[in-house]
Amino acid sequence: VGGRFVSTGKGRKRQFRKYWFHALREELQRIQPDVVVVQQSPTVAGFLSRTFGNLTVVLQRHDAQPLSSPFKRWLQNWNMRQSDLILVNSEFVKKHHKQNRGLKDHRIEVLYNGVLFPSEKADNSIKQNMMIAVAAMVPKKGAHLFIEAMNVLLNKHDDWKAVFVSETSGKATEHYRQAIFSQINELGNKIEWFDYLKHEDVLNLHDQAKIAVVPSQVDEAFGKTALEAVLNECAVVSSGRGGLPEITGSFCEFPEEQTVAAYCAAIEKLMMNDNSRAELADKAYRRAAKLFDAKKVAQDFDNFIESAVDVSP
Repeated sequence: VGGRFVSTGKGRKRQFRKYWFHALREELQRIQPDVVVVQQSPTVAGFLSRTFGNLTVVLQRHDAQPLSSPFKRWLQNWNMRQSDLILVNSEFVKKHHKQNRGLKDHRIEVLYNGVLFPSEKADNSIKQNMMIAVAAMVPKKGAHLFIEAMNVLLNKHDDWKAVFVSETSGKATEHYRQAIFSQINELGNKIEWFDYLKHEDVLNLHDQAKIAVVPSQVDEAFGKTALEAVLNECAVVSSGRGGLPEITGSFCEFPEEQTVAAYCAAIEKLMMNDNSRAELADKAYRRAAKLFDAKKVAQDFDNFIESAVDVSP
């Protein structure tokens, strides 16, 4: 399917931002596409639907977090309803939009995010007795749950260590950060903390880890961190919030409660059984390869666009 990317210019200098719709309208009149896929912005999708009556407008959404302002929420939902189709990245987001956005009768399709799976599975001989979590240092991402669980488990199991990749730029109180750092310092060389790493370096750490913990306390739309852990054949312990269960299916340990004790129990279950841990990671990997391989996702997207051409605006 042929396509082209058109920027609305909303990120350019301030004096040009309020005129983005003029440039966009002129560009689309010149191109005359059959279908337009709008990334994330209900405002742009609504504008295009009202401006081009014969154009199929697809709104692609990647989140399920509502706006705090009632008026902005109403306006966003109204613009969403102007779209001909909505494309989302998980069944959870689809359900959210159906139930909470006034889109019960709207056509909403799910297209998962894709990642490049290697042609051959990795050599697991490089894996160490190591646990990893990649989460912003804010309460909603559950950073405290991971660190507090590590304080229990690493003092109990001397042959294990942990890596914590956590940026400190998020919205968290200084008290929260200091509490996290205090526990990291107590663990000494049993844990490594990184404020920022290149994506390639994060994947390399996953290659070495046997267990990945995803303790998010918000309803994640998709769960990219969990998928990258599965891609690198880590056994996953997940909070199961939002779309996270769609990444692993049942091949994951879900804590019975969102407490430190429950996370310790779920993680330790994997630490103590090499065979079941490896089996869980392998099954999650094979399942994910069928759903999230980038080549499959690209073909699914092409098929979706071709079907969208036949939709009457």
